[in-house]
Amino acid sequence: MRWETLAVVTGFVPIAWLWWTHRKTALVYAASWAIAAWAAWTLEAQCQCSTSRYFAMSLTACAGVAVLGARRPGAGPWNIVVGGLAAVLMLPVGQSFFAGSTFSLDSMWMWFLGGVIAVGCFNYVPSLLRWPAGVMLIVCLMNMGYINKGPMPKDQGLVEYMVAVAPWSAAVCLLRSKRNPTDLLGIWFGFRDRYGAVWATRIIWQFNAAAKNAKSDVQLRMEGVFRKDMRLSAEHADESARKTLVPLLQRFDWP
Repeated sequence: MRWETLAVVTGFVPIAWLWWTHRKTALVYAASWAIAAWAAWTLEAQCQCSTSRYFAMSLTACAGVAVLGARRPGAGPWNIVVGGLAAVLMLPVGQSFFAGSTFSLDSMWMWFLGGVIAVGCFNYVPSLLRWPAGVMLIVCLMNMGYINKGPMPKDQGLVEYMVAVAPWSAAVCLLRSKRNPTDLLGIWFGFRDRYGAVWATRIIWQFNAAAKNAKSDVQLRMEGVFRKDMRLSAEHADESARKTLVPLLQRFDWP
């Protein structure tokens, strides 16, 4: 077994912790796809060939897309969409297999895969997970360059060690969060950091519309709860804001 493989295998620990802590939320399916993706990265670390690299990146893309459907009652059926994406991404592998040729990617497939991966990574830009997501995006971009050309000897193993860092850094970011998970800001930031910008933006629209209808001057933003451009602390955020936010998050099984 390669040393790179051993390093990547350790990543199953924080990912398993992620799955366990979110098993009762709508994120459980995305966490399951993340486990599948990590199994593929383990295979890639051992084989370090073009096919294993593409397979790992494809499942990583599926894990990112799975987050975009993490809302009840559609979280389960959304896996059909994610599975369809996985099947489409496997078409180049099937084509090269049946043609008996060496696996390679043309520019169309690279743009398509890179775009899907970028969507999943950029979803976490406003969250605590921006740096782990950035690492995964860089790793995938490096791997795309290796698929057709192959890595230079000096780069051998570099990608795999970078991959191994990503889940541990994500776990550290979440564990070091000093927010109280039971107060209003803790609930909001916990949701934003795990579900990303797409769902957070949707909740912001719904919250602010409800506050406007209730003639409240409280506004929800990515950065927290505000009143007249003054950020409110957890102690000063009123109970009405909590009563507005919590029902909006119930379809996500959060908190």
